[in-house]
Amino acid sequence: MLALDLIGWHPKMIYETSALVKQKQHTLRGLDAWIETMLQEGTLPQPVSLTYPNRSLSQNLLTTAKEFEPFTNATRVALKLQHVLGVEEFNVKNPRGWAFPPLLECRASWEIRNGERWSWHRDMTEWQYNPR
Repeated sequence: MLALDLIGWHPKMIYETSALVKQKQHTLRGLDAWIETMLQEGTLPQPVSLTYPNRSLSQNLLTTAKEFEPFTNATRVALKLQHVLGVEEFNVKNPRGWAFPPLLECRASWEIRNGERWSWHRDMTEWQYNPR
């Protein structure tokens, strides 16, 4: 063992492998799991319109986020989306909402945040309109 070359190695170094990415994917919880689900499906909760499938009202986002993290609130959801995906606020007369960057940009931000190439189940390039 004395002959092993340990230059550049540190015991606290975490190697980003595909197995680690899979492990991260299986252990997501709360708002991270919620965001990953939206990115996997390529749809937002009740998008504003067919013309803007990348926009959703705050209340619709909060409602679906609470399915993953019951004690969250609108402020936490907004801060998380801004931090992770870089969403921007928009106003539709009275209700507040969020405009998401293009889907590929959001997925790239997610991969940078979580390390290495993420396993996307659907090969999509743009947000899809799905008024669920």
